[in-house]
This record gives sequence, C-alpha cells and structure tokens, in this order.
Amino acid sequence: DFGDSAGCSVTCPQTWDRLRWYLPHVQHNGAYIRSMYDDGGRASEIFAGPLMNPGTAVSLRAIGALLANPGLSDVSVVEAAVEEVYRPRNGETRNRLVQYVLEAERAYFDGPGDGLNGDLLFEDLSNVYPGKPIYLCGRPEDALNLYAQKMDDLARRAAACEPQVDDGAVLRDTCWAMRCAASEAREVMRGVWTR
Repeated sequence: DFGDSAGCSVTCPQTWDRLRWYLPHVQHNGAYIRSMYDDGGRASEIFAGPLMNPGTAVSLRAIGALLANPGLSDVSVVEAAVEEVYRPRNGETRNRLVQYVLEAERAYFDGPGDGLNGDLLFEDLSNVYPGKPIYLCGRPEDALNLYAQKMDDLARRAAACEPQVDDGAVLRDTCWAMRCAASEAREVMRGVWTR
C-alpha cells in the first residue's frame, strides 16, 4: 500500500479574504484518487483550506467521501456535500447547486487552469500581504474572459436558489466569491497586476 497527495494540491491563499475565490476541485482530485486506488494506493494527503470559503467547504467534504469510498461518483459526493453546506429544501434545488459546483470547477480547469500539473497556488506562498492571483496570471486572455463570464453567470443562477435553501448566508457568500473570481480574471486581463 502507498499514498500520495491526491494529484494536484489546491493550496488556498494564506493572506486573502476568505471569499476572494471560488474553486471547487472534486472532479480534478477525484479522478486521481480513483486512479491511485486502482494502483493500490490507500492513503492520501489533502491540503485543507478555510471552510469559510464555500468552494473549499464543498470540496473537502466531497473529497473526504471519495477517500472513504473511491467507488462513489463525483456527482454523489458533491450532492452530499451540497446537502450539508447549503441545506437545500428540495431535490431540484440540490441538483441545480450540484450542477453549479461542477460547472465552476470545469470553468477553471477547462479554461485558465487547463493543462495544470502539480500544485495550484493562488498566491506566492512568501506573501505577507494579499498579492496578485497567480492562479490566473499568465493565462490566455480568451480563457480568462470566458472564465469571468461563466463565473458571473453561475453567481446569477446560484443567487436564484436562495429562497430554496436553509443556509442563505452560505449561498450569498458563494455568489460573492464567484463574482470576486470573475472580477479578478478581468483585472488580470486589464493588466492591473502587472503594474
């Protein structure tokens, strides 16, 4: 038996406001966890982030379930995490939120983060003060633009679910974090972080 760090480690920023980003990573890590399990791996180190960030909260719960049972689907573990984090009042709302979580992940990893190997860092780990979003810097402008559009659209669609969840505060935080991610992508495109 052996273990690993679940493929790409998403290392959350240490100095940023906890709602400055929204990046679930269940599918990204899930594929690696399953492959490692099939190869005989039985342990994995997950680098935890702040549970105040809704994308991190959903990801850690879902990845924990995958580590306990790698045979579960990404959708089923995200469903359980969404139930716990947002407490939707019906199955339709849960399914919509699950879709938005998975879409937000794909918006990054199929866009600006496409081809990412190794650790994903949001900022330079030596920063003492909040710094530039290195997870977005140096990425193609068309990918950043599409990512910003998708995150704004997801924030709008997720906000419509608020009347159907018991934890509206977490959903509002989610929408804020999605809009922050979109705004930062636009700042990178405008060259704000190259000055």
